[in-house]
Amino acid sequence: MDAILVVLIMVVILFGPIALIGWACVRTFRNRNRPVGVSAVLPWPPAESAPRVLAEVTPLLQDWGYAPATQGEAAISFTKSYRPAWLIVPCVFFFPLGLLSLLYSRTVALSFSLPARSSGSDVVVSGMAPARLAEQVSRTLAELGASSRA
Repeated sequence: MDAILVVLIMVVILFGPIALIGWACVRTFRNRNRPVGVSAVLPWPPAESAPRVLAEVTPLLQDWGYAPATQGEAAISFTKSYRPAWLIVPCVFFFPLGLLSLLYSRTVALSFSLPARSSGSDVVVSGMAPARLAEQVSRTLAELGASSRA
């Protein structure tokens, strides 16, 4: 019974850090931030479009950890601070000094600009976000523009 316990502890000690590194790599590549280039056309002028866009995208972006940073008549920006998943590696392999790596964090921004057009406004989204979030923002803005025409 003692031999089985010793083997089990050795397996956990040897393969635990490898499993953590694998998890960090998968998480990093799955949710990697990419440049966003989304645009949509809305029938309202920027002064009317900004509150509508803000009301539609704020809950979505808050689900992803973004917080409103600035809001103007023709521009809205959101920011997100996070610790990359790869920080697990120095924490595990260089413990206890590796814990200092937890002081590192990244900040990404996502901006919505609403330039005026002759018949409404464009919504141009730029910044860095995961691909799934960019797809959801694109879909939300398309639905907002389509619901205004219906």
